[in-house]
Amino acid sequence: MEECEKVYQIVEFVEEMIENGKKSLEIVPASWVTRTEGTTTGTCAFPPPNQYHSVSKMVKELIPPQSSWKTFGVELLTSAKNYDKAERRINRLYRKRSNIDSTDSETEASCVGKISKNQAAAITRRTFSLLEHIVEEREAEREAISSRHHEAEISKDGGQQRSLEEAGATTLRGRTESGDTKGEKKFALKAVLKTLRENAIEDPLKQFCADYWDATTELLTYKYREDLSSLKRSIQYDLNRKIEELRVSMMVCNVAGGEPITSPREGLSADFPIKSFEQFLDFEKTLDPTHQDNLADPEKALQKQDILKAFMGVLTNKGMDYAADIKKILKELISKEVQLNYSGVGRVVKGRGKRNFSATLTFACLRDFIEGKYKNSNIPLKIISITSDWLSGAGDRDGGCSQRKKQGGT
Repeated sequence: MEECEKVYQIVEFVEEMIENGKKSLEIVPASWVTRTEGTTTGTCAFPPPNQYHSVSKMVKELIPPQSSWKTFGVELLTSAKNYDKAERRINRLYRKRSNIDSTDSETEASCVGKISKNQAAAITRRTFSLLEHIVEEREAEREAISSRHHEAEISKDGGQQRSLEEAGATTLRGRTESGDTKGEKKFALKAVLKTLRENAIEDPLKQFCADYWDATTELLTYKYREDLSSLKRSIQYDLNRKIEELRVSMMVCNVAGGEPITSPREGLSADFPIKSFEQFLDFEKTLDPTHQDNLADPEKALQKQDILKAFMGVLTNKGMDYAADIKKILKELISKEVQLNYSGVGRVVKGRGKRNFSATLTFACLRDFIEGKYKNSNIPLKIISITSDWLSGAGDRDGGCSQRKKQGGT
């Protein structure tokens, strides 16, 4: 009764010798073995060479032997109720005996006649990497296929590439980059990955490696997505800025009478926002037709005023609120350092008098632009009030508020 429960046999092929005179041990289903009555010997049916790559799966699934299989003389060493116990017992046999080996240890030259995929032998060689093990399996399979399909080989001039049916989906080394289409490569890689994952189910080491690679690949995927998203935002920002500059250049060029101007900075002789108070005073001079530098050609200064107004129009082309337009224009034209030198009408603030911004030509252009854009508005335009309020908050901009609070706390 106990023997009926032993579904696996560990057998030694007595007539088959591996390289260096070693004998072959295999785990096989009990249904493959016919015992000679009263002895520990018998015969074992075994799949043909073209099915060696499927032996491990057939053993685990207890596939019945086929009538076409060849039989070999074997010695019955031990038996087991399940596959895990059979693996442990064959491991002990490997440690105790030195003249035996699995057929997996054969050389590539003899693999057509004797190589099989043996799970027990794989366990004894766990120090091998997963890829090395899988590559060896695929090479054995490719050699077995090639022995039956020589007509499928391509000539040497064509690269001697296997057809996709023979090697594309199951061989790691049977494809060349120049010969496969993109679709065939994708199909073959999917097949290889599927096989690797299926083979890893029964082996903890393979399962660990597969999970590690999955996690690493997913992490890299997230990183690449973040990098691409950041790159996309950067490109979009640069593109929008260039488009805005192009629109400004086109409008400025029209205002300038069709003269070629590459940017508003060139047309206005300034780099916005203007960084220092001295640079702003120089900019004001270029707008003043009565300044001594412009007496020879006062029209040039008036033309720059028109260009500045056109620039303001581009900056606020989507704006529908005059107060927001004023703040937007001032922010784009002058930096914090310039703002700190001005108040709306030059009032004294904290015992210190500031310059009158409403007396500048920049403000005059701003007022003319806002009044022209909102000439049909039903509400009064408090241009000076909005400008004064905005300039009064200059000290709190660009980190000034947090700095002031920090100093107040200390």
